[in-house]
Amino acid sequence: MNYRDFFANITGFRGALIFSGAEEYAKEEALKALRKALLMPGFEDLNETVCDGEIEPRRLEELCETLPFMGEARLVIVKNSPLVSDARGDGGFGEAVAQYSARMPEHALLVFYAAGNADKRKKLVQALSKADRIVEFPPLEQHELMRWCRKYTADQGKTLEPAAAARLISFAGALIHPVKDGLDKAIAFAGENAAVTADDIAAVVAPSFEYRSYEMASALIDGNADRTVSMLKQLLLDGENAIALLGSIERALRQHLSVKLMTDRQPAEIASAVGISPAAARALLGRVRRLDKPKLKRAIDACVEADFADKDISLIKMGDIFETSIYSVSRLFKQNAGTGFREYVIAKRMEKAKQLVSDTSMNIRDIAEAVGISTPDYLTKQFKLFYSITPSEMRSRESGESSVR
Repeated sequence: MNYRDFFANITGFRGALIFSGAEEYAKEEALKALRKALLMPGFEDLNETVCDGEIEPRRLEELCETLPFMGEARLVIVKNSPLVSDARGDGGFGEAVAQYSARMPEHALLVFYAAGNADKRKKLVQALSKADRIVEFPPLEQHELMRWCRKYTADQGKTLEPAAAARLISFAGALIHPVKDGLDKAIAFAGENAAVTADDIAAVVAPSFEYRSYEMASALIDGNADRTVSMLKQLLLDGENAIALLGSIERALRQHLSVKLMTDRQPAEIASAVGISPAAARALLGRVRRLDKPKLKRAIDACVEADFADKDISLIKMGDIFETSIYSVSRLFKQNAGTGFREYVIAKRMEKAKQLVSDTSMNIRDIAEAVGISTPDYLTKQFKLFYSITPSEMRSRESGESSVR
């Protein structure tokens, strides 16, 4: 069920629903709308129950069977439930809750709120999907998000220039929460000015990892090795994960290849197929015309063949993606970073590992995974090379110093 259909029929829902999808802001607004539509004003707290995490079917039934007080409806919300998401099993409760959902009392509405997408492997999700009881909240289309931004800004007594909206969305991404946070900052920064401008956005909104990594990938695709390496250095300096960057490069390459295969189509059709705005589709069309499909395919293969199991991103792989000499990439990186690529990545991993050893209770295996190293033994070996002490020894020493203080 599309969320628009949900809002159009909001007063008529009873039984069980699942809220699923990446757009958390819209889910929160949907819950507010449900409360307003179903619950008697002044008695909301008496007719609503919010649960978090695991809950047994018997307890769910008790909550739903409770008669509403001074009203006609009762609302039960379950968040973070392993019945609809989470890697944990459902304790065998999924089928029981699915059966109960078909015989719930007419006054009750039970909403399972999934953080992100509901897990389609769960029995309850499968049952409610067949009954068309899953409300999907995907990210808004770009034109919808821009319209939302204009309305939100107008509600604050200002106007939003089109270029400002486009820059905000490109910086913050497609989800409303980060867009709203950036817009709030820009509105405050604009002060007494009647309009929020693109310069206001640039002054106070930090580009997201997705934006920065995509820009780096675009520079790579354009063959601008100097700019690519400079941006890569800055992303690593900021603590971004090298494997995540490689994944971002692969996504950008796939997007370019998709557009390359559709150069005979209109921008609007390409935008719909690829999931981007028409303006972005036109820009990509201009870029991909000078690229050949075999080169793009080879670059994607170079990303795919990277050894993700070993969390390894090497200059050889970067050279493959650049389709340029490894020595050229090495020279460019060393000029920008002052050290070799491999040494630079290892140093950043060790810095992060040291911080996790000192500031968390994570075990060594989990720390190794968090910093992109395949085994705890290899982490211990590299850690000792850098700090002349093992992670366990450092943690024991710091624990002893803390007890003395």
